[in-house]
Amino acid sequence: MRYAAILPAVLLGVALCGSARADSIITFDNLSHEPNVNDYSSIYNALGHSYTYDGVTFDANFEVVGKSYVEAYQNNGGNTPFADPHSGNYALFNASGKTGLLLTTNRTLYGAWFSRPNFGNGVGGAVAVTIEAFSGGTLLGSVSESLTSYTPKFLDTSIFATYRNITAYEVLRTGTGTGPYNGTHYIMDDLTFSPTKTPEPGASALVAASAMLSLGGIWRKRSRVRRA
Repeated sequence: MRYAAILPAVLLGVALCGSARADSIITFDNLSHEPNVNDYSSIYNALGHSYTYDGVTFDANFEVVGKSYVEAYQNNGGNTPFADPHSGNYALFNASGKTGLLLTTNRTLYGAWFSRPNFGNGVGGAVAVTIEAFSGGTLLGSVSESLTSYTPKFLDTSIFATYRNITAYEVLRTGTGTGPYNGTHYIMDDLTFSPTKTPEPGASALVAASAMLSLGGIWRKRSRVRRA
């Protein structure tokens, strides 16, 4: 047997060891029925009559909004777009400024980008957001972040990786009580989650170790043949 026969297994083991965490980001720019970039629609319609995308079930009160949409109902006198997505052309917002919106999934949420909306001629909306992690009906923990700008800000929720048996997240907001919709909207984009399938702990290390042991056995066998 030649060394080349075992080399792919060694390389695979090393690669797996170096990729124990491969995050995935939900960007809302590849949905099956996105609204026009100057409009918005329910998450249900944007997903082609579904609430679930990439292993996450979104609350019915999330809306998908394009980066060129200008607030049409409580505009405060300008043409600045409502949302500034962190990436691409689309983001989410909470319909009617509602709070307590759910993300139902067993994937670990590592973070998301939040900002305040613009109502045409000035920033409004919520001044803080909180994400709570649940296991069934049990609250495991929460992370909060203040919102001050139209520019997206990262809410780091990597602490959730230390929790077990997560089943859902709840997104809460702190309103101002003034301005359009009483200052209750937020923009959310680029949710970073763990992979849909997480390798068993130590599995990648075992693959690499097995490959190295196999290679060692081949070397010993070839050494004995040379001495014979």
